[in-house]
Amino acid sequence: MGRVGEHCPLQLGNPMAYKEVEKFIKEFGLVVSTQTQWTPKIIQSQIRERDVSALPSATADHVWENVTSKCLTNHHKDIAWMAIQGGLPVRAFMHARGLNRYKPCLRGCTADETSYHLLWECAYAQDLLKALSTELGAWIPTSCITADSVMYDLFPGSHPL
Repeated sequence: MGRVGEHCPLQLGNPMAYKEVEKFIKEFGLVVSTQTQWTPKIIQSQIRERDVSALPSATADHVWENVTSKCLTNHHKDIAWMAIQGGLPVRAFMHARGLNRYKPCLRGCTADETSYHLLWECAYAQDLLKALSTELGAWIPTSCITADSVMYDLFPGSHPL
């Protein structure tokens, strides 16, 4: 081995991409002991092992199966994953990152626009669900349409308890 000269590049820390991965691992509380374990499959499996909004593990597995369903296009999978992880670009999400000034819903509500609010609590979403329930009433009873069924596709009887 030769001596490192002043004309040779020398880097004492991790590359910039690794710093972003380290930040991601710390943010999500993942357990990765070495840099060789920083593969997308390992990180994705650790994220999947975490509960989805404190659901039981069997139900969380069902939710992840729905998100990664082969029936969905990649775009739909991305949106479903963002909805479950709370990463949809809604006003509260963007406000927390300094991308938007206001958090309230634009559809006449006074509540902050979160993923849950946008897909369930908002008066606009409720009107849409009422219209949809009249169309789908023969297949899906109105009593089965709940927040979990809308957010996670957890209709009664369709998932393990």
